[in-house]
Amino acid sequence: MRDDAVDDLMEELHKVPVDERYLQEAFSAVPWDKPVSVLVAGSSWWVCRYCIAMHGLRAAEIPSVPYVFPSELGARRHIELEHG
Repeated sequence: MRDDAVDDLMEELHKVPVDERYLQEAFSAVPWDKPVSVLVAGSSWWVCRYCIAMHGLRAAEIPSVPYVFPSELGARRHIELEHG
């Protein structure tokens, strides 16, 4: 069971409109234009940082979510087309 303070914080965070601009300003040190490489069960996948931040990601979902790619090039194309 979660603490009331955690529930309050989560509720407040859901009020903030999280989009590309917000993420870039709030976390300026993050290289948003570069995908993240993840290793799951011995397979390498590339994931969009924007999509992880906005939608989350569980290892069980890989590769069924639309922003996980088998190649870095595919992830870079996604970032350019969807978030560029």
